[in-house]
Amino acid sequence: MSDTQIYYKIRHKDTLRWSKGGVYVPADGYGTLWVEKGGKVWDTVGKLRSHITSHMSKYSGDIGTDMSKWEVVEYRMVYQNTKGIHEIVKPEKLIKLLTQ
Repeated sequence: MSDTQIYYKIRHKDTLRWSKGGVYVPADGYGTLWVEKGGKVWDTVGKLRSHITSHMSKYSGDIGTDMSKWEVVEYRMVYQNTKGIHEIVKPEKLIKLLTQ
C-alpha cells in the first residue's frame, strides 16, 4: 500500500502544548484544554478549518480568540506493513480467548 493519510494537530508555540479542541480553549496555551501529550487530531483539513473558524465567532468573545501563537502541525501516516491480530495480542490472551 502506498496511500498516505495526513492528520493535523494544533500546538501553542510558547508552551508547546497541544489543543484538545473545543471553542473555549484559552489562547495562552494553558488550562484544561491544552495538554503536554496527546491532544485532538483532525483527520481532514476541512474539519481543522471548521475548528479554527469557530474561534473567530461570537462564541469566542467579541473579537474571537487570539490564535497568533498557534501553529498547525501536519502528520503524514504512510502505510508500511500489515500484521495479523495474533501477532499483536499476547499469546496468553489468545489462549484465554480460545478456551472460553
